[in-house]
Amino acid sequence: MVLSGSADPAASELALAAGAMGFIPKSSPTAILVQTLKLVLAGGVYAPSASRLTDPSRAAGNAALTSRQQAILEQLAAGCANKQIAQALGISEATVKARVSAIFRAFGVSNRTQAVRAAQNRGLVA
Repeated sequence: MVLSGSADPAASELALAAGAMGFIPKSSPTAILVQTLKLVLAGGVYAPSASRLTDPSRAAGNAALTSRQQAILEQLAAGCANKQIAQALGISEATVKARVSAIFRAFGVSNRTQAVRAAQNRGLVA
């Protein structure tokens, strides 16, 4: 878990790519800090979108996805399995699983079909 003085989206992406289970700016509200820590301690991954980094008051269901989450979402919409996504994007299957979980949380859904439908409704994928 990275607690940073920076709210730079690039810093978040670097930390997560290096294996951090979460990234949160120190300027985030206390409630967000507590929720994020609970999520990470429970084994989850917190991958904030750029819009949440710059506006931490946004609700997760309305937040934009990171570029990596968007790429994975497009692969999900194409019907790809985690292994295929990992190979296509040059990342591990564990990373794909973590990002898929983050996508589910961002949309407030519990499976791939619901995530793709939510993304289609928002015009994020065809």
